[in-house]
Amino acid sequence: MWECVDLFGIDGANVLVFAAWDEGTTHHPLYWTGRYQGDTFTPTALHRLDYGGRYFYAPQSTRDEHGRRIMLGWLQEGRTDEANAQAGWCGVMSLPRVVTLAADGCLHQAPVPELTELRRERVEVAPGRLADPYTRLPAVRGDQLDIEATLSLAPGATARLVVRETPDGAERTVVEVSRAHDGVSGTLRLHRETSSLDPTVDTEPRYGELPLDPDGRVELRLLVDHSALEIFANGRALTARIYPPAPTRP
Repeated sequence: MWECVDLFGIDGANVLVFAAWDEGTTHHPLYWTGRYQGDTFTPTALHRLDYGGRYFYAPQSTRDEHGRRIMLGWLQEGRTDEANAQAGWCGVMSLPRVVTLAADGCLHQAPVPELTELRRERVEVAPGRLADPYTRLPAVRGDQLDIEATLSLAPGATARLVVRETPDGAERTVVEVSRAHDGVSGTLRLHRETSSLDPTVDTEPRYGELPLDPDGRVELRLLVDHSALEIFANGRALTARIYPPAPTRP
């Protein structure tokens, strides 16, 4: 069944967003691009809206006073009902994101620029070649982070960013971007297998296709807010939840 249908026009095209539900299970948000004329929508291509699946569910959008298409979604939980009851709350809303139409006909998503006003301390890392397989920002601490990185991937290269890691490395969440050996395609992947020592929480990895230019450039934005992760890479989004109970560092 389709839930929370959202039909809108954007940059001369028409988009029909919906959330897939089946027998009591919320699956993922999808969208059709196509043409709406009269009372009929004619679809042309089906796309995944967010690689996090049900963690960005029931999305709805509106046009703001500046003419931008702004979208928000429901970040469902990935823990047990008992854990939700003990915490005293369940579910959060996503950060607002600006949706535009990319050159390839897919939706391009990015956090609204106003979010930068929430930033406080700033840490800047000088440009350079990444020799270690994991990119660490040793001066960064906390469970509320807004990280921006520009990467240039050679064919066959992979870059990883580790967040919410314990000092002993037992818990860690890994954001990975990779470029295929043919240099054409890329992948955005979130590794949650070791995100939490709690065996009851969802730690399934999430991933999806990453569009790349010939130079392999990746514009990466990672927003961490305690258990909520929102990742944007070259306009593609991946939203998820993590639950590290131990004291952590990025």
